[in-house]
Amino acid sequence: FPADRLADVEAAVWAWVNFGGLGARTRRGCGALRCRTGQLIPASAGQVGDWFRHGIGAHLAAQGPSRLSWPALPPRLLKRADSGSALEVWDWLTGRLRYFRQGPNFARNSGQGPRPGRSHYPEPETIRQMAGANRGLSGHQRLEQIPADAFPRAEFGLPIVFHFQGRGEPPDTTLQPVVEGEGRERMASPLILKPLALADGQAVPIIVPLLTPILSEVELMQGKQSRGRRGADAIRHPRLAQYPNSPLAGLSNQGSALEAFLNFARRPASEDGPGFVEITR
Repeated sequence: FPADRLADVEAAVWAWVNFGGLGARTRRGCGALRCRTGQLIPASAGQVGDWFRHGIGAHLAAQGPSRLSWPALPPRLLKRADSGSALEVWDWLTGRLRYFRQGPNFARNSGQGPRPGRSHYPEPETIRQMAGANRGLSGHQRLEQIPADAFPRAEFGLPIVFHFQGRGEPPDTTLQPVVEGEGRERMASPLILKPLALADGQAVPIIVPLLTPILSEVELMQGKQSRGRRGADAIRHPRLAQYPNSPLAGLSNQGSALEAFLNFARRPASEDGPGFVEITR
């Protein structure tokens, strides 16, 4: 490569090794990498803060000013002090997001046996409303306290495929992003969750909230047929944190699922929270 591009190449390799990976779903920790020489990664769990501040200070300038036309590294990350094997850390970390999105007695009712309870999030009610579900056949009467015009979990990445079971329920339905008026098929998650490899052979869980363009419109699709679009107020709005049993209650004044998850992650371990702490540049 040209000598005057050295800083760009070093920044890209540092970011790829520590926050990227190989293959699909790298933003959920799949295909994570480890520098065998230890030159690019933290020495131990206690060194993550200093390592990040030095690395982001050295490399952030190389990515240039972000106009939010593409994802960029932020000057902060969340990390937990406890280390373990990469697979143990990865399983635990993805479980925190799974619990926030679908966990019984938090994101949904407990249910009966293997059958999951009804969601506390608005998406199922919204889809039934937009897709014209036959509630008389399905037996799922309208939950009046839950909004039927919102998709807060769209902030975690799209598409989302919703699968309903039973008579009278909508067929498989897909939520997709709309960018500048055009329907798109995919919006990568703005969150990186992964086991950060350490030079001592262990790993620590990290959450990296990328700087990304803000999602402002979504479209509900059944096959190739649109069931309608919804704007920014259906994705994030204070009312989405104010109805009874909202998973966002007390976690986001703006009614943003993304903000709520980051605040959920910061809940102290002493209070049965994930116990993440924020490291800033």
